Amino acid sequence: MSNQPSWHCVANYGDATPEEYGGQFLMIDRRGVYDPELWVYSEDEPNRFHCIILEQCHKIGYTEIGDNRFHPNKVAWFGSHEKLSSVSETMDIPLWKLIDQLCGNPYERAHAYHALAMYYGMCNFDHDPWIVGKKKALKIIRICKRQIAQASNWPDGFPA
Repeated sequence: MSNQPSWHCVANYGDATPEEYGGQFLMIDRRGVYDPELWVYSEDEPNRFHCIILEQCHKIGYTEIGDNRFHPNKVAWFGSHEKLSSVSETMDIPLWKLIDQLCGNPYERAHAYHALAMYYGMCNFDHDPWIVGKKKALKIIRICKRQIAQASNWPDGFPA
């Protein structure tokens, strides 16, 4: 069996018509090998998807987080109290909630990582956006919408 991801879209955090107004699609690897990803499509860049890897974070003390399970005491580049507080204030998310979301399930992490990407810039989370033509972008969005409808039948929104 291949270790390549088998992506399935389980949620859209953007507009109901992402073709026109953009969307953020939560992608889950059905094989469970890869971390979930958030594919961000913007109407301002209609031929491009940004891919944010939704790594599971962990708390370091009460107000800092790390994203490296091999070095659990190392604070993530965005995980200091000062940086998280700035994101929290700017994005109007309580600090405790932002920290809990970054350490939570993929649905919660999608919201938190999107807030971080909006604050720090997509380029800090995706150095190599996926550039596709408009026709291919619309096809991907149609597939995501269909998969979201299928995912609603899964327990907890994940494949069994």
